[in-house]
Amino acid sequence: MGPFAYWTPDRDLITAQVWTLCTGCALLFLGALSEQKLSNHLNLQQAYRRLGELTGRMLVVQEEERTRIARDLHDDVNQSLAAISICLSALRNQIPEAERHAVVELQEQLLIVSNDIRSISHELHPSILRFTGLASALDAFCIKRNARGALRVRCRIENPPRLSDDHELSLFRIVQEAVNNVDKHAHAANAHVLVGIRGGQMVLQVDDDGVGMAGQTVPSPSPGLGMISMEERARLLGGSLKVGPSPLGGTRIEVRFPMGDAAQDIAAAHAGRP
Repeated sequence: MGPFAYWTPDRDLITAQVWTLCTGCALLFLGALSEQKLSNHLNLQQAYRRLGELTGRMLVVQEEERTRIARDLHDDVNQSLAAISICLSALRNQIPEAERHAVVELQEQLLIVSNDIRSISHELHPSILRFTGLASALDAFCIKRNARGALRVRCRIENPPRLSDDHELSLFRIVQEAVNNVDKHAHAANAHVLVGIRGGQMVLQVDDDGVGMAGQTVPSPSPGLGMISMEERARLLGGSLKVGPSPLGGTRIEVRFPMGDAAQDIAAAHAGRP
């Protein structure tokens, strides 16, 4: 039994030729299929790389636009509100005493609006990062969040070194987005923010005691823009973002990235200072 089991040499030769032809065609088909699969894999990698570069540029443009809007709000809109308040003060001195309370109430409302605009401006562009560093900026962020909502945010900053402006801004934005997600979706009462160094890596953890992710250890197949933004910022830091269960009972968002690049950025920053 077999392809060469015939008694006559002629039939054995024909069978061998057919068998060789079929085997060659099968190998040629498999080779073409393998080459196509490799080409598709390379194209997919290139597409992911282009997508990552495009997302990185979009984040840069987003930060520039946030800076511009924050500057316009602080310098133009707030100054206009201050000018209106001054005009109201002059008007208050020209009207009868019995009617001044309406002007006073209007001035108080203008002050509330001005404070809200100032708060929005600081959230859009946290200039405190540049002057005081990440630890102070996160402390101020937690204090503001505790003052205006039911969510209690506790920050624990374990004396991290000064990083480059881009690194600190990315970490601050991740915390900002993570806490906003907790406030909107987790139905949590408490959130804990931890920033420290573990084994030569910078670690950022945001835990909450909300509804959690029903035992999931990875994000949903269709994450929102906030999650995509956090993942891309973690990638730009040279690290990764993980989402899993939290010891508090809700969800933990963890970002880790090596300190090597950050240390080089710090050294370069110090070398450029007088």
